[in-house]
Amino acid sequence: MLTLIAELWLACMELFTRTLFKIGTTDISFAFLVTILLCFIGIVIFCRLIKHVLKQYLLVHLGIDEGNREAISTIVSYALGTLAFIFFMQVAGFNFASLAVLAGALGVGIGFGLQDFSRDFIGGLTLLLERNIKVGDFVEMGMEAEGRKMQGTIRTISLRSATIQTRNGANLIVPNNRLVEFPVLNWGTQGTPARIILPVQVARENDLVKTTEVLLNVACLQPEVLRSPSPRVCFIGVEEDFHQLELHAWINHMRAEEYIRSQLYFAIEYHFRQQDIHFQPSYQEMIVALEPSEFIDPLATDRNRELSRRHLRLNPLQKLRTRPLGISDFLRQIKYFDCLDDLEIRQLLETGYRRRLSNQEILFREGDVGNAFYIVLEGQVEVVVETLAKQLSVLQSGHFFGELSLMLGIPRSATVRALEDTVLFAIDHLGFQKLLHRSPKFYDLLIEGMEKHQEEVAERQQEMRALGLIRQDEDESNPVDWARKRLKQLFAL
Repeated sequence: MLTLIAELWLACMELFTRTLFKIGTTDISFAFLVTILLCFIGIVIFCRLIKHVLKQYLLVHLGIDEGNREAISTIVSYALGTLAFIFFMQVAGFNFASLAVLAGALGVGIGFGLQDFSRDFIGGLTLLLERNIKVGDFVEMGMEAEGRKMQGTIRTISLRSATIQTRNGANLIVPNNRLVEFPVLNWGTQGTPARIILPVQVARENDLVKTTEVLLNVACLQPEVLRSPSPRVCFIGVEEDFHQLELHAWINHMRAEEYIRSQLYFAIEYHFRQQDIHFQPSYQEMIVALEPSEFIDPLATDRNRELSRRHLRLNPLQKLRTRPLGISDFLRQIKYFDCLDDLEIRQLLETGYRRRLSNQEILFREGDVGNAFYIVLEGQVEVVVETLAKQLSVLQSGHFFGELSLMLGIPRSATVRALEDTVLFAIDHLGFQKLLHRSPKFYDLLIEGMEKHQEEVAERQQEMRALGLIRQDEDESNPVDWARKRLKQLFAL
């Protein structure tokens, strides 16, 4: 029995080691193929382990970002896997020189058969080395899916394909050559600022300054909208019945662009209703009752339509008296800004931003440099002199303070603290400087406003003299001349 088992074993081993065919000088047998297969499986496991350790642990501790971790770990694992495969093939007795004849014979056929594979492979190397597109990037491709462009986040990049997680959560497998050879819009990783544009059409009877204010308010009060770059409103064109505007706002990233855009439109519609601002005129509102007649006179119809439009344009002006006051109204009440027209007021609106204070939060302290101007939009703040423990006043919605401190850099004479959750409209030194450089006329109008109120400017100049804050070379007997010189120095005009 043992002899029979030994003979069967020898027969199996002879079959297992028998040469099936030759590649050059290398004998190929079942034993050789099994050895190569086991080596290949072991190398694949080894490469995946190396990639996982590099990507999840070593490179993380080195502080390398996600996109670089993917590229480095992929290239290193493939390189080590290739070297290991060549090493084990040589240990198994395979002579690579024997492939020269076979490669030459099959080169043309393999080249035609593996064109796409070669392009994807080279594309993968290009992506990993050039890193124009990295793991974690949010991309938009020129392929249509459900009537819209495909957008998603790059999750993996291998040597043949990339995996993109779409907005719907599905994983889209894209050959690398599509990412290399076709246009791809790359929005970058999380935290890369991106601009969204919201077209808005408003009826021509609306006040554009008020409309601009509302749009900027909506953008600035949205938590996802960045303060810098600040939101802007662009006047695109004039149509027969409406003005075409665009709200430009910057957000942290385009991943949540759809939801932010929706929230902005909801807020715009709500605040337009509150401020009696109309979108495009409704055709029903433009219908004018005509007396019965056998025919419709085109000229009469045109006259009626024009009368209807005039009526629509007058109604909002009548309702303007009852609408709540806005930032533009408060700005017009400031005596140093009373020379500004609607265009300059609109520039101030775009320069400013919203500042939120929590209950008992201090905005600034007595003696701080006056580098910002504020209007209270919601809530209330108290003005106190801490050295005397005395409250000077309580400022509520619509009150403003700090305009002269901003323009002349005058130190704060009191401390301002929020008495409840408060929202302020603020214009700081940097924004005001940009406005003055962008619009030289604005500087001239400010000086004109100061000339009308020389007494207060003179009082502030005298206070700064008493504190020793005016250098001898910048002092002037005429307070307006002093203010002009100080404006130029503070804002590098």
